[in-house]
Amino acid sequence: MIVVDEIKLNSRGQKTSRFRSSFGCSHRPDETRGHRNTYKKIANSRLGGDPQNEEKMDQRLGALYELKRLSFSIGYIQNPKNFSPAFAYAYYNRVAPIFHENIARETYDFGPFMDVYAVKASFVDEVTKYVDECDLAGNLTAIGFYKLEDRFSGYKANRMELLHALEYTPIAGRFSDAVWKAIEADAPVEGNRLADMFLPTEVSFD
Repeated sequence: MIVVDEIKLNSRGQKTSRFRSSFGCSHRPDETRGHRNTYKKIANSRLGGDPQNEEKMDQRLGALYELKRLSFSIGYIQNPKNFSPAFAYAYYNRVAPIFHENIARETYDFGPFMDVYAVKASFVDEVTKYVDECDLAGNLTAIGFYKLEDRFSGYKANRMELLHALEYTPIAGRFSDAVWKAIEADAPVEGNRLADMFLPTEVSFD
């Protein structure tokens, strides 16, 4: 998870990344997967060792997430001051909220819904880290939406996933206006005006 904004200098006095990435606590992604797989094995053994139990558990986890998403969204509509707009956006659009849920990750050693999100934590982390690196290098021409799409998604393959990953980030207050203008300057209709806020009135269930 990208935890804090910070600017460091390397031995040559150059700026290095302002974000420390450690989604899934301080573990590397492969370690996080190991913890998640261990959790699944333990749960599967408690369900009787049936090979189909892991699939059933994933289905139940997905159902639990949808219930939490629904209750979270309703709570945001009713009491928006008590919720982070970026967190609400992530839940509403099924984006892994890598800037949030620190306590849950510390408690479970990984995000309990990590496999459920439509836009995975590793994808959001990879995209935001690349944008950050280009920003620090002063290479904003490299982060136009189409170029990000070519790098991370392929032509229109995962356009909405990329759009949701990007929009979650400015709503969370990350990066400068210059970064977002650079992304929007070379973008399709869907991405030429990225959201920088998420209002309760935007929540709908259809």
